Amino acid sequence: MAKRVNPNGSGNPHIGPDGLGDPPVNPPLTSPPPRSIGEDLTPPITTPPRNVGNTIVLPTPNVARATGTKTTDGSYNNWPLSKFSFKVNIGGFTQELEFQGMDGLGATIATMKFRDANSSKFYEQSRPTLTSFEPVTLKKGVFPGDSNLFDWFKNVSQGAFFSDMRTVTITLTELQGAGNHVSMFVWTLEGAYVTKFTPSGLDAESDSEVAIEEVELTYQSFSLTSNLFGGMGGALGAVLNAVF
Repeated sequence: MAKRVNPNGSGNPHIGPDGLGDPPVNPPLTSPPPRSIGEDLTPPITTPPRNVGNTIVLPTPNVARATGTKTTDGSYNNWPLSKFSFKVNIGGFTQELEFQGMDGLGATIATMKFRDANSSKFYEQSRPTLTSFEPVTLKKGVFPGDSNLFDWFKNVSQGAFFSDMRTVTITLTELQGAGNHVSMFVWTLEGAYVTKFTPSGLDAESDSEVAIEEVELTYQSFSLTSNLFGGMGGALGAVLNAVF
């Protein structure tokens, strides 16, 4: 509020007949309208929930969803795959082993540095050369009577190198309705053998922790197969993948 003054005989053009100064040039600041208690401020969800077995999975708001890749029908899949559902198959084993984790899978292309003798540019050039593949580490719970991984390591350590190189497949699956696991990506490791075996650590105070053993696999190369029609599931997806 402006200070009230006596307008009589002041001669000040900024003093009005009511004795107050000029009104403010800028309009007063206004606060946004108050929101009601309990109002939901999250962005609206436009994708309906989906069923995973007996569990209903709610989608995340659109503002937090990443743009996926284009599918065969021209649409985009905005749901990236989860990494918790996977299986490992090792050649020579009678059944699939249940592993807790897998990491280290990768490949690197080495480069060769050179400079042409008649080049007028004073910097290195490079060309790709040999590809090297990083070892894979698999982690698995220890079960009574299960020594398959150690027996494999023992065979390799005693000289059975070429006779005990195996093919290993690592499959990323997607859990769909009725508890079905659909294969989405398959990494195939050729000529794999054990180069490191680590038994589980022990701790008398960890009465609720699971014993975990680890193996490191070295291999010659790996290939990747994408299940193009895995999202269709069922017999139709199997037939289409067999054809293509």
